[in-house]
Amino acid sequence: MELKDAIRKRQSVRAFEPDPVPKDILVKIMEDALCAPSWGNTQPWEFTIVGGDTAKRLGEEISNNYLDKVPDNPDIGMPEQWPDSYMTRYREVGRGLFETLSIGRGDKEKRDQHYVNMFGFFGAPNAIYIYIDKELGIYSVFDVGMITQNISL
Repeated sequence: MELKDAIRKRQSVRAFEPDPVPKDILVKIMEDALCAPSWGNTQPWEFTIVGGDTAKRLGEEISNNYLDKVPDNPDIGMPEQWPDSYMTRYREVGRGLFETLSIGRGDKEKRDQHYVNMFGFFGAPNAIYIYIDKELGIYSVFDVGMITQNISL
């Protein structure tokens, strides 16, 4: 497959087979991903790859936090106000997703189940956590975007 095809055919998958990804494949994915560019060649990223019982436990813990309404504590928060053009696009995509999943606007139970599935990695057998040092600033966030795309492709 050519790179342009991989980019254009990339999708956000929301359902995975439960089969574990072999360690040698995960290592190869990460070796290739590490070729991502970074500001000043700093390569500021660190990773933790979880699978098996650990991934399941983390997914359950995050899902339970959502259901128990434990407040989020993100390192980078969501904007409190979006310019209209972005908010419109965000809402349209959300509506389209929920329509595809047959989740009605007022169906809190199905919406909650969707978020539980999301926080449980949509059943993926592995999850990759990417870390950067808080002191590095915004350039490192761009770097993480680069390596994240490499992992996705």
